[in-house]
Amino acid sequence: MNEDKTIAVSMTAEEKAAFEAFRKEQARKEAAEKAKQMRADYAALVDQEIEALMPELIKVSGDIKEAKRKAYDNFRTIIDMNGA
Repeated sequence: MNEDKTIAVSMTAEEKAAFEAFRKEQARKEAAEKAKQMRADYAALVDQEIEALMPELIKVSGDIKEAKRKAYDNFRTIIDMNGA
């Protein structure tokens, strides 16, 4: 079992100020590291989602291309019939 124990320490005002500055800097570094890790995790999620979606997006793009080609061919046939 791991219990936290409180210990009273006497220190000068200078020592207390130095200790508080140390704790503040430590908290800042931890927050910066956490933010850096969150950005890396976010980037990894974005990369995974793009990789998962690309095949479907490529298929949809091909379907649109085919529909446009079909519409063009149909209208070309209509125009050619009118000109004949």
